[in-house]
Amino acid sequence: MKPYFFAYSAACPQEVVHAILNATDVIEDWVAPFPNSAILVSNRDPRELGAIIRRRMKGVWFVVTQIDGQLTDGWLPGDFWQYVNNPAEASLPEPLPQPPLTPPSGIGGLVGSAMGWTKRLAGQGLASSAMERKS
Repeated sequence: MKPYFFAYSAACPQEVVHAILNATDVIEDWVAPFPNSAILVSNRDPRELGAIIRRRMKGVWFVVTQIDGQLTDGWLPGDFWQYVNNPAEASLPEPLPQPPLTPPSGIGGLVGSAMGWTKRLAGQGLASSAMERKS
């Protein structure tokens, strides 16, 4: 299993994209820590995964790129990095930690409001909370 960063156009509603991710068998797991993006887990290569998503998201702009944990950095909870670095064995806690409600000083005008993590709950379709993760 390999982790991929997936980002898509805001022209496509989040609920539609999440339903597509949930219905795509080659995507083993996914979690969305940011709006209009997700971290996908699949055993397919990026071109094959992109082709499958392209057929389902007809005309919606997106990018999918493999994440190399050694070449990736950012600020996320430690469990999230375990998920990125070893997706086959990692599990994220329930519930996932929430990002800060107010951005750090100095970037308030540049950052929209955080909607929280998105996570799919197994067998329940779209979650009623702000968390969703395919599992």
